[in-house]
Amino acid sequence: MQMQQTDGKDDLIRRANALIAQAGHFRRIGEIERTLRTSHAALELYTLAGDQAGKVEALNILSWAYQLQGRYADALAALETILAIIRELGDRPAEAATLHNIANIYQSQGRWNEALRLYEISLTTTQALGDRHAESQTLNNLGSVYQMQGRYAEALVALETALAIFRELGDRHSEAATLHNIANIYQSQEQWNKALQLYEISLATKRDLGDRLGEAQTLHNLGNVYQLQGRYADALPALEDALTIFHELGDQRGEAQTLNNLGLLYRKQGKFENALEALSQSQNIFATIGLVQQVKRVNAVYADVASELGKQFIEQGRWYDGLRLLEESLVIYRQNENLARRADIIYQIARTHHLMGNFDKARVHYRDALRLYHHTDNQRGIAACKTSLGRLAVQMGFSSDAVQELEQAHQIYNEIGDAQRANEVEEVLKLAGRVKERQLA
Repeated sequence: MQMQQTDGKDDLIRRANALIAQAGHFRRIGEIERTLRTSHAALELYTLAGDQAGKVEALNILSWAYQLQGRYADALAALETILAIIRELGDRPAEAATLHNIANIYQSQGRWNEALRLYEISLTTTQALGDRHAESQTLNNLGSVYQMQGRYAEALVALETALAIFRELGDRHSEAATLHNIANIYQSQEQWNKALQLYEISLATKRDLGDRLGEAQTLHNLGNVYQLQGRYADALPALEDALTIFHELGDQRGEAQTLNNLGLLYRKQGKFENALEALSQSQNIFATIGLVQQVKRVNAVYADVASELGKQFIEQGRWYDGLRLLEESLVIYRQNENLARRADIIYQIARTHHLMGNFDKARVHYRDALRLYHHTDNQRGIAACKTSLGRLAVQMGFSSDAVQELEQAHQIYNEIGDAQRANEVEEVLKLAGRVKERQLA
């Protein structure tokens, strides 16, 4: 009976080992969904066999895949399970590696101080153990956090030290990743040519190694540099290729970030409809994976583009399409504290209703915008609203109201030194005066 149980356990471990080997292969080529399936199946077999070391290996791969999908709670749960096992086993190298991986998640969440604390603990342990490869991996990630904090000199020292170790060890995969991170720093410092040179070296190596995920990440950053240089024709294919790979691999965070940058590129090119589509997809994915701050940032850009396109439609006579976009952007602006932008959009909505002959709606929105312009002390906005209210009152036959609004607008324009606008209002005032005279006659 004991022999049968041993044979059964050995069979479970053999099957699990085969699955974990597949998961490792899928991880190396960036096949996230297949990595998840195979490592999860391996985890179940290791658990049945009571193989703690196997469980740790499977959970490590699972946490990597969860992190790329933005499933940070799942990733942290896997790593905390690992940490408990390896501390029980007294495995210091594995403990350092797990702290490093937990720090990776904090880094992805923008929790810089927590990430730094764990990276530093991990680094101290790996250096004490003489684990050069683990030391360089931690230095690489420390450099990335320093960059995010704007500590560029410290970041370069950490990354260049890591690069030297990777080259000494012959680890081309990690060398390419580190070159990518050094290029990120040059990009942050607007040293475009240095950044491009390193991204291109990194990209060539990743393609040679079949690292599709790394390829997508570098294409994404290449596209950003091209965009910042105004090289839109080069930026577009780089970002589109990155998007295709991220989507194929199931990297939702990478896909959402690339869609956001495509939206920004389309906006710069004046392709507002394409921009809205890309930004909409980006915010939907960020919302799906629970990245609230990223959703807010994309939303803010979406609102700006929607208002720009809405005004463009209105100038083209597409009033209903324009009004829909303006109202959509207003919903977003009402969620933040930018009262000046909110007032401008309400004014544009009022103007659109005015053009469409919806006088009552126009007057309500002009009054709403005027209230906000008073609140923000925007004299030009106040004058614009009063001018429009005066024109509207003339059309509705309220000549006394028209004269009152227009006189106030005329006075403001004179006070702020806008002679052209003052003259325009004066002409409308004359018209309102004639209408008033006829009504009194």
